[in-house]
Amino acid sequence: MHADIGIAGGQQKGILYRKGKVVATMPEAELVGALVAELDKIAAEDARLIAAGLPLPEGIPELESEPVLAG
Repeated sequence: MHADIGIAGGQQKGILYRKGKVVATMPEAELVGALVAELDKIAAEDARLIAAGLPLPEGIPELESEPVLAG
């Protein structure tokens, strides 16, 4: 499973990801603000699509080669 958006941090640096790709690398202290700003962009785009009567984008499709974890 892949996240549509996420952050990872360590050693005073962090990375913002969107749809599995790096959006930005920044100081760790800026990660949460950047994540919120990116979420605001997603919400605005979703609102625009809804207002236009268009379907919302789907999440990232699962990769067929991805292992399935036993539960």
